[in-house]
Amino acid sequence: MPGTPIRVDATPHAGGVRIEVRDSSPVPLPPTCHRDAEDETGRGLTVVAALAESWGWQPETYGKVVWCELA
Repeated sequence: MPGTPIRVDATPHAGGVRIEVRDSSPVPLPPTCHRDAEDETGRGLTVVAALAESWGWQPETYGKVVWCELA
């Protein structure tokens, strides 16, 4: 949701780093899918999935957290 404040945390995790992004938007994640070269949005989760060893999301009381673990 545009204008929704976010919080980013990075912590050491088993030989790498865990990055968490929290926002107050109740909107769940968009699907990761193929994007055309002309598309200007929608590539974030595709990049995360390609670079991260694991990633996911979970709802929180006031929004959600999206996380990934990088080596």
